[in-house]
Amino acid sequence: MGARLKHPPARTTGGSCRRTHGLALDFFHIAPGEKPIRQELSGIVEDAIRVHRHTVESDEAGLPRIDGRFALTESRPGQQCLRFETSCDAGGLIYALTYKVFRYLEGNIHGLTAHTARGNAYISIYYSLPAGKALVEARAIVESRFENSAG
Repeated sequence: MGARLKHPPARTTGGSCRRTHGLALDFFHIAPGEKPIRQELSGIVEDAIRVHRHTVESDEAGLPRIDGRFALTESRPGQQCLRFETSCDAGGLIYALTYKVFRYLEGNIHGLTAHTARGNAYISIYYSLPAGKALVEARAIVESRFENSAG
């Protein structure tokens, strides 16, 4: 979802895609099965990524309710951090938050931390905003689209 991890790809055993598309994992490997892998499969998957067939508006309806406290700060010049804390027991919070950062803030996610302690969950998402989008605008989007929202 926006982050670029610079890990070298593992040994390719089938087809692979190694172009950068701003996803959390910009490469994938397809292990061969009983049937040979079609040569054009990498191109088909790459095209689907390019036109965002992996995320659609209807995905948001299935997201869990986001109920907690947000803080949006600039972690360093050009880099922001969305911090979220909740005492609610809800699965899927990381996916819900990263989906909203990607969709509404158009954030290029490059890092994430998540942990629990004393009945609370803490999630921090590190990302950069697109050129021309200010931190003030991002805060308004978080208030209107993220806070106490259901899918």
